[in-house]
Amino acid sequence: MAIDYGKSMAITGEDHVFGWMIEHYDQLTPAVMGTSGGAFIHYCGNEYWKGEYNLYAQTTRFVNDSFSFVASPVNTGSKSFSGTALCSEIEITDNPMQSTYIETTVRFHSASTLASAAASATDTAIPAVLCDKGLGIDFAGSAVDNVSYRNLRMFCEPIAYVNSSTNGVVYHAAAPVNAICTWRVDSDDPANIPAEGTQGIVNFYMTDSTYWELTWMRIMGVRPFQVTRDGKRLVQFQVIAMLDFSDGTSLGTIKDPTGATKWPV
Repeated sequence: MAIDYGKSMAITGEDHVFGWMIEHYDQLTPAVMGTSGGAFIHYCGNEYWKGEYNLYAQTTRFVNDSFSFVASPVNTGSKSFSGTALCSEIEITDNPMQSTYIETTVRFHSASTLASAAASATDTAIPAVLCDKGLGIDFAGSAVDNVSYRNLRMFCEPIAYVNSSTNGVVYHAAAPVNAICTWRVDSDDPANIPAEGTQGIVNFYMTDSTYWELTWMRIMGVRPFQVTRDGKRLVQFQVIAMLDFSDGTSLGTIKDPTGATKWPV
């Protein structure tokens, strides 16, 4: 058995993958019977799997996408896992104090059985790595100054089901889309804090000219930070905005950095 590090890990259809993980198990049901000698047995259970992967690039997936998942830890031999998966979450994090790369995490749930020792995943494109220098947030048509942290989650709670056609595997179906965007601002002026309940469009920049556009988002709350006694933290506040489906006249949208409408579909 060869032992190696993930020098060429890959997810088919994605670029710049720097980590992935799968949880795969049978949901074994405990039982006690007269023939079990006073002990529990764990025999029958539905197959269940889920996972996530991380990349320094723009993902090709979106929430509720059903896609062919193929992941390889290395690029040699038939050393991969594959199956049909339902995308349940896209999370994008930008923390310029800790990293100048924008990190995207894709989470998914099972929609078929999981196979192993399949053909290796392919990751041949080498686009520019997403660098966050000077990037931030627009809210309600204006750029937000001094943004020191950003996080965008677009997600659903997929509907799990098992029936005679799934052959003992837990499948997951699409569910309503939700989104939360948070950003931290270095500022000592409460006048820069948006009022709770304010509605507007959020642009979450991935490059100088491309961004996730979320129409509409509503300010749920603001968390102020005070100066610490040792003076080593700036005065800050953190804004939390939630997806709102309409401005009262028209239905909102979520568009990816290419301008493609991902919701509604």
